[in-house]
Amino acid sequence: MAIPDPDPEATFSGLEERLLAAESVQLNFHVVAEGAVEVELSGALHVSRGGTLELTGSGHFAGQPVELDARGADGIYEFGSAEGSPVELQPDVLREAVLIGFTRMGILHNLARLTGSAPPDHAEGGVREWVTVSSFADHPVVATGATFDLAVSGEPSGTAAIALDEAGHPLERIQTVVFPSGEMRVVETYSQVLIAGR
Repeated sequence: MAIPDPDPEATFSGLEERLLAAESVQLNFHVVAEGAVEVELSGALHVSRGGTLELTGSGHFAGQPVELDARGADGIYEFGSAEGSPVELQPDVLREAVLIGFTRMGILHNLARLTGSAPPDHAEGGVREWVTVSSFADHPVVATGATFDLAVSGEPSGTAAIALDEAGHPLERIQTVVFPSGEMRVVETYSQVLIAGR
């Protein structure tokens, strides 16, 4: 029996569907970026259907030491640096914004927002329309992941590749981000990934 060719677009869509359907998503991460912005951060993400949000990171961002924190529970959430974080009512779509932001933009994007005490991008809604993925067929096909082009607000913004393990859990994400000042190469590695209650 022939093994069907992998479908990277279906693989990527399946990952998003599993994350969004899960009762709880947890993982640890390590992020290294070189080029236009130099970054090294380690931390953890935990998002649940019950309203739990925990996104923490520590390390260096653009040459400065940082301690980043976004936490939500009981209908409210706070975000920014570990000290003096703004507090707001938690939007119903916050979970979707964080998870779709993770798959499409990478976890570094929302960590970068936390350095400026900004909430996760599109926490109020519209994340799927704001950042889109395409051109899966234009990149080499791999059996355990997908490579795709990114567009933000309709503008081409780089290329990313995500690798999954045999259970379909994210292992690594490599992305080239295009800025007016140059390119940034980002490598995110994930460990202790738990997608529960799917």
